[in-house]
Amino acid sequence: MYNLHMVNEKIVNGIIMECNPFHDGHKYIIDKIKGQYPNSYLVVVLSGNFVQRGEPAVYDKYTRTKQLIGYGIDMVIELPIEFALSSAKYFGRAGVNILDKLGFVDNLFFGSNLSDINLLESISDKINNLQDNELFKEKLKLGLSYPKALSEVLGANLSPNDILGVEYISALKEINSKINPICITRDDNLKTATELRKSLNNKITTNMFSDYLNYKLYDIYKTKKDFSDYYLINDNLNNKLLNTADKKMSFDEHAEILHTKDTTLANTKRVLFNILLDIKEIEVKNLSYGLNINYLRILGIKKEAKSILQHIFTPYLLSYSKKELSKYFTDDKNIDKSIFNNIYASDLYASVANLDYNEATVKLIE
Repeated sequence: MYNLHMVNEKIVNGIIMECNPFHDGHKYIIDKIKGQYPNSYLVVVLSGNFVQRGEPAVYDKYTRTKQLIGYGIDMVIELPIEFALSSAKYFGRAGVNILDKLGFVDNLFFGSNLSDINLLESISDKINNLQDNELFKEKLKLGLSYPKALSEVLGANLSPNDILGVEYISALKEINSKINPICITRDDNLKTATELRKSLNNKITTNMFSDYLNYKLYDIYKTKKDFSDYYLINDNLNNKLLNTADKKMSFDEHAEILHTKDTTLANTKRVLFNILLDIKEIEVKNLSYGLNINYLRILGIKKEAKSILQHIFTPYLLSYSKKELSKYFTDDKNIDKSIFNNIYASDLYASVANLDYNEATVKLIE
């Protein structure tokens, strides 16, 4: 039995999502939570301006935050860029770590196709032993997707949502969190985010970043002739980049050339964005690959829920003012690089999308 933390005599529930874009599936899950816990706070950890598919979000993070708050979410916290552009394991780890760092979240809700929390917990125990499983590695080499390879090795039909749920459960166990995982059965009759993205016009695309990427790749090739210190780069990708970095191509063309059957196209795009955004392996390692995030970036909070802030002990940012940033470094040589990675990622997205905001001036949304 889980002990409830309670804030202002209310249970606090959490969700980790990308909301890319906000759709009826999100509404369905939020309504289910509010139906089960009508007198509660609901906190969302949200991917920022880039998402796990290795793509820019179709709408910027402030637009999506306003949508969530308008639909009843009490507080939205940004998932750092390093983990928004990561695999399910590290995406889940970081999201769980943020909710746990708040110190008052009681339940973590997520959508599931299997909708069997006991089965998902059992799979989470098995999945940690697959790192050196030869059958699993062979199936990936044959070109099977990560969810498909996992499903075949474990004998369970796992959707991407189920895999995220399993990673949430694994992360909760890893840090010995008191947060209770709860799965909600997904409604397959609702339109998916993929279907909605296809129908959108004027969305931000990867190819809008092509010129920035070409310049960055060529600059690294010319000055360092090595990409190995960037996050998610392996020897194979490093060698392939050295052969293509001086070629002017679209973002998607770079991704297709680098893509091999033993990795996903999404992972290849994540690698390219990590290079473009200057995200290094050592920086992610210093964050313990999602288990050591030492700040919270609050994107928005309902006026009625602002009293939550006095219960947060982890340092948090409401804006990127110099005064607030001063909490995170003692001198110019000792800064929390993750914060500046996020500022740069946000400002680059705003520039490409022609958005009229500067990340250093954005204030708390009420």
